[in-house]
Formats: sequence, structure tokens, C-alpha cells
Amino acid sequence: MTPTCIAFIDIPRMLREIVDDSLSKQPDVRLVDETQDGSSLVDAVDRSGAAVLIISAERIGPADVCRLLEQRPRVKVFAITSDGRDGCLYELRP
Repeated sequence: MTPTCIAFIDIPRMLREIVDDSLSKQPDVRLVDETQDGSSLVDAVDRSGAAVLIISAERIGPADVCRLLEQRPRVKVFAITSDGRDGCLYELRP
């Protein structure tokens, strides 16, 4: 089975470590990129080849996610708050 490639974009350090620890226990998930520069989500996807982005809900807005999904419709984006209490999954569906 091919692993799902994930990239962290603008995730606070402590939250990133918690999520990374959880993901490391999943054999079919691989972290391929981490960046604190969420200025271009399309560039992050193109650079890393990630199928899923985990982003900061406070630092990256829905408009940025919509632009990404218009250009890279197969990508899924999970926006999570910095306290880790809330999240939202963005994806295009036919």
C-alpha cells in the first residue's frame, strides 16, 4: 500500500509535535514536508507531493484553501486550531 503523504503548513510547534507523534504510529502515513510559510499552498503541494495538508486554522483562511482546491482538486486540507480543539476538513467532491 502506498503511504498517504502529508505536509504541515504553519502549525505551531507544540501542536505539530503532538500530531506528528500520532501520525508516526500509522504505517500508511508519511510526513513529507513542514513549513512555517503558508503564503503559497499550491507551492507547498507541488514541492512536497503531499495528498493532505494539515494547516493552522488561524493563520490560513478559507479563501486560501479554496484557491488551492481550485488548482489542485485532489488535495485534502485539514485545518486545525492552535489549541487542537477544533478542526475542519476541506475537499472537493464531484
